[in-house]
Amino acid sequence: MKKFLLGLIAVILLTVTAGIYLWNNLDGVLQTIIQSHGSKVLTTELTVAEIRTDRQRGRGSIAGIKVANPPGFSDTNIIQLGKITFRINTEKTAINPIILNEVVIRGADAVYEINDAGISNVDTLKRQIHAQRYRKSEHSSPLKFIIRKLIVETSMARLRTPATGKGPKRIRLPKIMMHNVGVSSEGVTAGEIMRQLTSRILGNMSNAVAGTGQQMPGRSPSD
Repeated sequence: MKKFLLGLIAVILLTVTAGIYLWNNLDGVLQTIIQSHGSKVLTTELTVAEIRTDRQRGRGSIAGIKVANPPGFSDTNIIQLGKITFRINTEKTAINPIILNEVVIRGADAVYEINDAGISNVDTLKRQIHAQRYRKSEHSSPLKFIIRKLIVETSMARLRTPATGKGPKRIRLPKIMMHNVGVSSEGVTAGEIMRQLTSRILGNMSNAVAGTGQQMPGRSPSD
């Protein structure tokens, strides 16, 4: 019984210590997790310029999230998110999962490209994300999130195909509203959040391009 109690105390101390470290280093931890797990889930490089959190006020911001084009396309980022603000649920005592009452992304700039083989970057990335989702998970993260409300507004896409001529055609993308992300599973990873969000943006890009009446020179090999 004594050994059991000592072991239990050790586990509690380790848990508390880990929680304190996470809370005191939240900005850096979040940046590392989003970049690392987001890149693995999306199968292309995802970078984050800066994360700032004000734990006392329960607010924070993220700047400079960029998703690189998949291989075979230009060096332009396929998606670049504008300023992101979020509100943390400070009433919750447990650290994991982190509950975000609201996440607002003001502006997303996206690029739809057709390469020399007649394949679009959007179709390529969608196919890669889909394939990665059903592989044996090698990117699980102990830190989970629940987002009560996620909004993406004022988004634009640039269409680059032979049909657009000299310059890219700009297309407005519809607003995205997502509710209760991760609630049913008691939290999801940062990578899974980026997968869901990126898939929604890519879907809006495909629909927007189709709505322009542009004749696409080709489709992805899976179509």
